[in-house]
Amino acid sequence: MLTLIHLSSLFITLGIIIILGWLSTRRVKNSSDFMVGNHQAGALTVTGILTGTLIGGVATIGTTQLGFLYGISAFWFTLILGSAVLVLGVLSRLLKDVPYNTVSEILGRRYGEKIIPLASLFVVAGMAINVASNLLAARSLLETMTRITPNLLTAGAGLIMIFYIIFGGIWSGSWIGLFKTALIYSLIFISIGFVMIAAGGFGGMVEMVKVGGGLNPVGRGVGKELAGGISLIIGVLSTQTYLQAIFSGKDVKTSRNGAFLAGFLIIPVGLMGFLVGIYMRLHHPDIASAQALPMFTYRPGLVG
Repeated sequence: MLTLIHLSSLFITLGIIIILGWLSTRRVKNSSDFMVGNHQAGALTVTGILTGTLIGGVATIGTTQLGFLYGISAFWFTLILGSAVLVLGVLSRLLKDVPYNTVSEILGRRYGEKIIPLASLFVVAGMAINVASNLLAARSLLETMTRITPNLLTAGAGLIMIFYIIFGGIWSGSWIGLFKTALIYSLIFISIGFVMIAAGGFGGMVEMVKVGGGLNPVGRGVGKELAGGISLIIGVLSTQTYLQAIFSGKDVKTSRNGAFLAGFLIIPVGLMGFLVGIYMRLHHPDIASAQALPMFTYRPGLVG
């Protein structure tokens, strides 16, 4: 059950999200402001858009689940994800050559306007897959904390996402993304610190990984890891959400710096997932793998 501390933290966090979303409405005066910040976003805004969408449930709960099942190969996810964002930064000059708002515009300019409806369909499909994966992760977390039915939890998480995006579009997504990144990095430091202390220091943590059989970098098989990595790169370089961050920068340097910072922030997240996953597998091998991080963070009586 949720304690007073859990409820207080939940309402404070949601309160901050609502305030940030409301404040962001002041920056929206037209559709261009909503979609790409009228191409006047700073580097931190670009970083917030990218980290807010990419460091989500999949990068945290998902990598912990993979760490629980396969060990260090879970780190491939955020390593490749962050690397793909660094590539976005390298490509920022090409992407900022014309003030685009959407991927469909790029394809329409290159291949003709007839391709725009089809391109838009694929753009929406890609964004839907991204949202769906994060909704599943949110459900795994909330299932641990409440007794509400999974379908209702998923619907509630979806409504919260819709609510804060409608507030201020790309501005609210960025500001809330930066706030969320700060929270996740707090979780990373606390979680890795706890695992290190529980294992008896850095040497003990390394031994824990060895004992847990977590040092195989291709735990799911070379073919599967390679296919997953390639699909991640293609997804980041072709999905509207991530390209939109580059489009929003006020100039090439701003977009590049924002993407580079985001890439370097994304990469270490998988280390937390891998270490916490191994820890939970050794100490509580009977739990559902998807519950490894939620139980680690929410049920202190279970951990240890």
